[in-house]
Amino acid sequence: GLLEVMLMSRDRVVTKRQLVERLCAADREISINAIEVYMHRLRKKLEGEGVRIRTVPGIGYCLERPTETPDAVRHPQTALIPVYSDNKMEKSHQ
Repeated sequence: GLLEVMLMSRDRVVTKRQLVERLCAADREISINAIEVYMHRLRKKLEGEGVRIRTVPGIGYCLERPTETPDAVRHPQTALIPVYSDNKMEKSHQ
């Protein structure tokens, strides 16, 4: 999806046209306006996670490397999952 495309292109500008081409399903077209709406929603979901998606006016977007990258963004497939043992919450890769 959109986050995956932005992560693969981290620190590089991705044009809106490139996003449309990468996200377009074989059976339907995605509009530039839809990309803008999805980007807005993605930014809302990432608030407070240390990730910034910068708009490059008239061109597209750039996911900028945060100064401290949360594990869930750096390795989304191995995000830390809380595990409870001995009445203490520990973090474990699962």
